[in-house]
Amino acid sequence: MIMEITIIGSSLVSDVQQTFSEAYPFLRVEFFKKRHTQGKMFLKEDKIPPYVKIGDLSKNLKPGKIDISDSRTVTEFEQQCREMTGLEVQVLRRSGSSWIQTSLTDDWSLERQNREGELLNNPQPAKTWEQAMEDRMPDME
Repeated sequence: MIMEITIIGSSLVSDVQQTFSEAYPFLRVEFFKKRHTQGKMFLKEDKIPPYVKIGDLSKNLKPGKIDISDSRTVTEFEQQCREMTGLEVQVLRRSGSSWIQTSLTDDWSLERQNREGELLNNPQPAKTWEQAMEDRMPDME
């Protein structure tokens, strides 16, 4: 599994997004021009298009590798992105046909966020009481 994303001046926003989504298919990362106010959402008009080079937007770019290992929290990932690119970053989790900001659960690991997105999008059918009891009973054969 991919554990890091390399960022250089010629990296496109879409390069970062694609690598991140390959590692976490139920998560998405977006870049924004401005920081949002605490407790508020990022504004759509501040979103940076995927075809833009990160180096063209950031005067403070620090080329390097961003850690996206499973145990990394969303907060840690977003903070490292911000420090390296000088841009605002938001992780979103898939919920059906929508993408929701993870702001309330930023202390969760990337792996936990992705697993939660997977559960929301591939719910297991509920078992009947009889099926649940069969699962708990030892085989009598």
